[in-house]
Amino acid sequence: MRKSLRCPAAIKWSNGTLTHTHTLDVSSGGVSVAVPRPISGTGTCHLAFVVLLSAGARNFMANCEITHCILSGVEGFRVGLRFLDLNADDREQLEQVCHGPAAAQPKVFS
Repeated sequence: MRKSLRCPAAIKWSNGTLTHTHTLDVSSGGVSVAVPRPISGTGTCHLAFVVLLSAGARNFMANCEITHCILSGVEGFRVGLRFLDLNADDREQLEQVCHGPAAAQPKVFS
């Protein structure tokens, strides 16, 4: 199950460039992010993002596979990323964000 989630994120692409952006939605298996310009092809990248939970901020970092890039209205482009090496604790925490009790629900960034 995917859950809408807007959190700050940073992506280091395979060519070494860094993009500061935000997430759009998340699941225990992947995340989609907004980017201003389309990316070419597929490949891998390194993603870092922060989720504000009721218990405080939680940092997530993972290598990801780029699954798709599509035009997303006036916001730019939506890039789908599949987690390749998210650790078990982080994966469980994201499961709780998507399915779990109210205590695990993220706060909204303003």
